[in-house]
Amino acid sequence: MLTICALYKFTRLDDFEEIQGPLKIFLESLNIRGTLLLAKEGVNGTISGDNDSIMKSLDYLQKDERLVGLEYKFSYSEKPPFKRLKVKLKKEIVTLRCIKY
Repeated sequence: MLTICALYKFTRLDDFEEIQGPLKIFLESLNIRGTLLLAKEGVNGTISGDNDSIMKSLDYLQKDERLVGLEYKFSYSEKPPFKRLKVKLKKEIVTLRCIKY
């Protein structure tokens, strides 16, 4: 059984570009799959792996005091929901399109 973890945290991450490499290496070492988005405004994404690896991933993220209190939810699957791991840099983790009339 695989654990799927949807997570986010709005917080200021001015160094989000420097976080990308070490985070990806750590998650790959745990065989985590899915997508995480990093931006100046925080982190957002959905990842999957065995339960122990997901918990280690959450612990790793929350070692950064800016990510303490990370919001997350779990679901479960027999089949892998993601093919690979992506840790992407974005301008925004949640795009808010404001339409002007």
